[in-house]
Amino acid sequence: SRGIITTLQFSPDGSSLAVGDVNRQILVYSTSTGKVTIDDWIHHGAKITCIDWSPDGKHLASGSVDTMVFVWSVEKPMKRIKIPNAHIISISGVGWQDDETLIT
Repeated sequence: SRGIITTLQFSPDGSSLAVGDVNRQILVYSTSTGKVTIDDWIHHGAKITCIDWSPDGKHLASGSVDTMVFVWSVEKPMKRIKIPNAHIISISGVGWQDDETLIT
């Protein structure tokens, strides 16, 4: 079953909606069909607290109560960058300065 939604964000072009939940999962939906396009982003150790798309829409960053940040590739969904212990306590926000610079 799907967990309670804790954060969501539309892609810059509006074609996708990313949703994070209390079960540590991020799902990406197509806004034109309503169908899930990515459903295997489950690598955080606790609930997802924040997500944000890169300006070009090719990556999604996520933060969690587990103090980790992940950067996910939309084009290659199994590819990700893990930033452990990004903060001492829960990550409360992630954002992109440009396509290659993440701020947490």
